[in-house]
Amino acid sequence: LTTKILELQDCSESEHDRRAAALAEAVARELEYGPERTDLVRAAAMLHDIGMIAVPADVLKKSGALTPEERALVRRHPFEGGNIVECVGFPALLPRIIREHHERVDGSGHPNGLSGDAICEEARILAVADVVEAMTSDRPYRPAPGLAAALAEIESRRGTLYDSRVADACVALFREGRFAFPAA
Repeated sequence: LTTKILELQDCSESEHDRRAAALAEAVARELEYGPERTDLVRAAAMLHDIGMIAVPADVLKKSGALTPEERALVRRHPFEGGNIVECVGFPALLPRIIREHHERVDGSGHPNGLSGDAICEEARILAVADVVEAMTSDRPYRPAPGLAAALAEIESRRGTLYDSRVADACVALFREGRFAFPAA
């Protein structure tokens, strides 16, 4: 559902969701999550940007810097996405994961400035998968920095922005050749 909705507004977002979901699932397995919990992480990753439908298409496709007002609209997508999936009746943890996927361990994230263990583990996995996927894909406003830069970001900010266990698991998957993003 989310893929079809996002494809109507922005095809690159649906591909981002698929790739982030593949990585989030691999990290959950690396952390030895059981099948049901792993499936929940994957489902949340597939739906994590559903709140982007509340952002005007011209803002999503803008090639230059966003204005403060536009940035505020984009920053609401985790909250809006959580509300959407909650209304549909998904399991209670799924809206929470979506709402918290831009929160950061040090409290600098959004929409609520949660920190540490106040952020559910599944959202901490999604946060890392989302950043790594975003940095390995071109965006309208910038070319992809690439996998090396993404892994350096995760490693350098582990324990600050990103959960240390999750960051270590993600980096190990790539460095040990046990994960590669699926082809488009």
